[in-house]
Amino acid sequence: MRVRRGLELLEDAYQDTIVRGQEAGQFAADADARVLSTFLVANLYGLQVLGRANLAVDARTKTLATIMKALV
Repeated sequence: MRVRRGLELLEDAYQDTIVRGQEAGQFAADADARVLSTFLVANLYGLQVLGRANLAVDARTKTLATIMKALV
């Protein structure tokens, strides 16, 4: 229950940030901020796993660049 609440709080924070970014023209205005926030939380933990598995930094950097493109 605590893990789920923590994830919800993180998603809420991402969603608020995405909405502000959309209002400022930094992120795609037509994107669903809630879906993107869930996407970012999932990828945050995915990148952590890749780091723990010692995946090459170059591969992680390229993955992060792809994640960031989803916001534009």
